Amino acid sequence: MASPSDIGPAVSSDSGDGAEVSTAPLLAPSPLTDAERQARLEGAIWHGASLLFRRKWWIMVFCFLIAVAAAAISLQIPNRYAASARLLIPDSSGGGLGALIGDLSPLARGVLGGGGGGDYSRYIAILTSRTVMEDMVDQFDLVQVYDLGEKEHPKQDAVSQLASNVDFTVDIELEFLEISVIDEDPQRAAAMANALTAQLNERNAALATQSARAFREYVETRYQEAEDALDSARVALQQFQERNGVVELETMAQAYVEALATQRAEQATLEIQYEALRSQYGDENPDVAAAAAALQTARRNEETLLQGGDRAVPLSYRSLPSLGSRYAALYQEILIQAQVLEASRPLLEQARFDEARERVAVQVVDEAVPPVRKAEPRRTLIVLVSAFSAFLLVCAFLLALDWFNRNGEALFARLRRTAA
Repeated sequence: MASPSDIGPAVSSDSGDGAEVSTAPLLAPSPLTDAERQARLEGAIWHGASLLFRRKWWIMVFCFLIAVAAAAISLQIPNRYAASARLLIPDSSGGGLGALIGDLSPLARGVLGGGGGGDYSRYIAILTSRTVMEDMVDQFDLVQVYDLGEKEHPKQDAVSQLASNVDFTVDIELEFLEISVIDEDPQRAAAMANALTAQLNERNAALATQSARAFREYVETRYQEAEDALDSARVALQQFQERNGVVELETMAQAYVEALATQRAEQATLEIQYEALRSQYGDENPDVAAAAAALQTARRNEETLLQGGDRAVPLSYRSLPSLGSRYAALYQEILIQAQVLEASRPLLEQARFDEARERVAVQVVDEAVPPVRKAEPRRTLIVLVSAFSAFLLVCAFLLALDWFNRNGEALFARLRRTAA
């Protein structure tokens, strides 16, 4: 066990009641065992506790004075009242553009929007916007209410203070939005909360109308483009028909093939008759000559038909594939543009309706009313916190002062030796 000479000279301190408490300087190095460290720690704790117990009345008086001062100061803080309005987003599932485009393909619904419930973040963005806040400052003359007339930027300062006095709470479980406003005047607090609700509906209606107008203009443009394209396709088909003498290609092609088949069958019959008469009567026979003339006529008719010279079926055999391809392309374009028009017409009518109809962002469940009880300041809490803080500070001060009294001389001596 270390001897007193190893630890250093003892320093006595007055315990306050005439007794002396001997403690070794904390700055002297000393190898201690675990038991000695535990005993020293317990001794320090009991010493500090006994010191605070001896100074209990002084501590109590100090804390009491601080509590009285805190109560007096809190009484100078004006009362502030909180007024709240509870809002719901209206159900938009029953009709409108969302119901109309519900029958479209998933891709179209993704592009045009499904029309489901709204997003609270949109409304909070509107409520916290600079435009809304500045309108509130002007409407309630908050520059004068907050006494900011002498500031360099009174309106901006009023907007900042208003933002600190307004709270927007979204309840995800119950799905409602609550607007709370704190003000020294309960009537003004309720009026400001209700004014924010009105501002939300007004701004949202303006933005929604702007979006609906943009969508209506887009649908109108697309509808007009489809109508013009359909007219152009019809004109192109008409010019194709006039140029090629085609009314309905499919029917005419069928008639052409049938006429060609009939002509060739007739030609084959005449050839058989001609060869039979020729072999029987010779080339000089009048009946053979008549059969030869009839065969030549049949061959000329077939050639005329192949070249497209027939007035009833003005088609040529070689041009039939290209005419069919061109005719099919023109007819397909007419069908496509007609379907685009058919799909666009109800969208256009609904877009016009959505642009014209009145829009409500939120439904008011509970309108803000002037509160009866104050929200701030919480004077009891202020007094309790002040008294507890004073207790901690005075205890720390007494313990620090006692430590300095016991170890100050050794501390200065160590500093002098280090400096030397």
